Amino acid sequence: MDFKKLVPSLLLVFLTLTSITLIAQNAPSKFGKLSPKDFELSAAEAELDAHAIKLFDYAYLDYRYRDGFTTNIQRHYRIKILDEEGLDYADVEIPYYQNYRAKEKVGVIKAFVYNLENGAVTKTKLENKDIFDEQVDKNRHKKKFAMPNVKAGSIIEVKYDLSSEFWSQLDPWLFQGDIPVRHSEVVINIPEYFIFNTNFKGYEFGQLTTNDKSTNSGRLNLGGGQIHPCQFTRYHWVAKNVPAFISEAYITTARNYLGRVEFELARTNFPNNFNETLTTSWEAIAEQLSTSEDFGSTVNRSNFLKDQAEAFASGATETTDKIVQLYEGAKTLVKWNKKYRRFASVADIKKAMKEGIGNSAEVNFALTCLLNAAGLEAYPVLISTRGHGYINPYTPSFNQFNHVVSAVKVGEGMLVLDATDPLVPASFTPKECLNDKGFMLVGNQFSWVSLKARDKYKTAVQVKLKIGEDGTLNGSIKEGRDGYAGYRFRQAYYSEGEGEDYVKALQEEVEGLAIEKHTFENIDNIYKRAEVLYEVSISDQIMAAGDMIYFSPMLHYTISENPFKLTERKYPVDYGHPRDEVYVLSYELPDGFAIEELPEGSNLVLPEKAGKFTYSAKQLSNTVQITVRFKIDKPFFNFEQYPFLKEFYNLIIEKYSEQIVLKRKT
Repeated sequence: MDFKKLVPSLLLVFLTLTSITLIAQNAPSKFGKLSPKDFELSAAEAELDAHAIKLFDYAYLDYRYRDGFTTNIQRHYRIKILDEEGLDYADVEIPYYQNYRAKEKVGVIKAFVYNLENGAVTKTKLENKDIFDEQVDKNRHKKKFAMPNVKAGSIIEVKYDLSSEFWSQLDPWLFQGDIPVRHSEVVINIPEYFIFNTNFKGYEFGQLTTNDKSTNSGRLNLGGGQIHPCQFTRYHWVAKNVPAFISEAYITTARNYLGRVEFELARTNFPNNFNETLTTSWEAIAEQLSTSEDFGSTVNRSNFLKDQAEAFASGATETTDKIVQLYEGAKTLVKWNKKYRRFASVADIKKAMKEGIGNSAEVNFALTCLLNAAGLEAYPVLISTRGHGYINPYTPSFNQFNHVVSAVKVGEGMLVLDATDPLVPASFTPKECLNDKGFMLVGNQFSWVSLKARDKYKTAVQVKLKIGEDGTLNGSIKEGRDGYAGYRFRQAYYSEGEGEDYVKALQEEVEGLAIEKHTFENIDNIYKRAEVLYEVSISDQIMAAGDMIYFSPMLHYTISENPFKLTERKYPVDYGHPRDEVYVLSYELPDGFAIEELPEGSNLVLPEKAGKFTYSAKQLSNTVQITVRFKIDKPFFNFEQYPFLKEFYNLIIEKYSEQIVLKRKT
């Protein structure tokens, strides 16, 4: 089966649905009707640290038929703006999608802004002329409008319909968002021809007061006077007082943690026994992928690349060297167009190679074919990027994936490769791919492969500066970066325009820094440590007061703010990869000065040796040397470990804030 070619055209042979008789669910409040009482907040809501609150969010979805099946969503919501920062919620965007097979369409949009003035409710209508249509890319569009006459204290109300010909795909319903939700409700009626699996995901649902699944009777007009009774599955969920999701540092994506319900079409059950099972097991998905023209069939053809593989791997005697040369060669065959995809857009990968550009599946299908053509054992691997969300291995679902990488056998293990980014070496996996596990297709079978980091974020910094009596620092800074640190440095270096442009941007970013000379090494060789040597002059870092000099020795390498601020974090901390940072900072004292105070040493260790911080300060003749090492050995922390990690950073920040004090000798 080709996953991209579903069955609506075949339905026309036997089914013409002209009417469905159902009982719709009423929204929590009638559109356009507010009273002064609606502006009141409860005591609990008034205490929330929020800029806006969603008073209710309601949706009703049903299936209709007109030249093919469609879903129709009626959406209705109200938001109260609490302060100036909440005004962003008055800028509304309604996304919709269209491609060559099917389309979505936004129907009539109605919207009002309500204000309470002198005890009376006034309302301002959104005019049609103020609604704009924007094309985001070839397939994605959105309706945009700014609500009129909005200010702190306003209530905005929006109602619209959206019809979709993508009847097999139901968007998840989000009970939770980035502002508190007083009432979230969704009603869905699905005819018996479509069987969906439903899955609750996330951490917060507030008070789930209604969780109902029932059946309703309806009627289908099949034409020719035939009236067919039909059963509908009706889902009805209501959640109240759902807290806002507060995003914090070191998170994959909020998508993983928002309280929501997701839908996956499991099978169809049409009249005349035209039935099809879609996602019953991972084994079934593997079988279907293996014969798909734009997946399994594509990577099974690699003989045409034998000459190319031989040329790329020329001179390599070791397997690892051979893989590296083939991997780098594959980057030249198909350059990435910045689009993550699960399928090739062309059945023959040679077409993508001829054009020289393609989506992520095409890039890594070419890599897989090249590795196989060289006599290695390589397979395509479906993954979900960090921004797309975690894979749930217990719920077979093709829609969990959004990207394809390659895995090649090395010894007894599998090496995961992704040729989309020219700055990523074969020695590690791009951070966006570090998302637990991937689905590797081996013929018509499958296995799970690890997507855990194979390298670290490694930084080594050596600072040698002389303190001048005028408060300036002069000397050198040497930085070396490996692994993910090297990758991030090269990203920044090339994004700024290389060389002088990078140096200029760095001086603008770091207050008081003047770089007089600079030397870069190994920037173009992604398999070596990126190194840079600066000759610098630094001002505004020394405070002189009479016979005393005060300064914080960590310069711009300090951590000034704790990335973890929540009282309680109910989702994990995910660094993606381990970190290892070493800083050695030496300061030559000015003539006539001696050390009055030095920070004490520190040795902090996280539970289970998940991380470590060491700090030492010592005098070496007329020099003071600070040595710091910061390590995160365990890149994943569950929410129960959060308090320890938060305090770990608090203590580090406290240590970094301590100063060295010098005093003029008498």
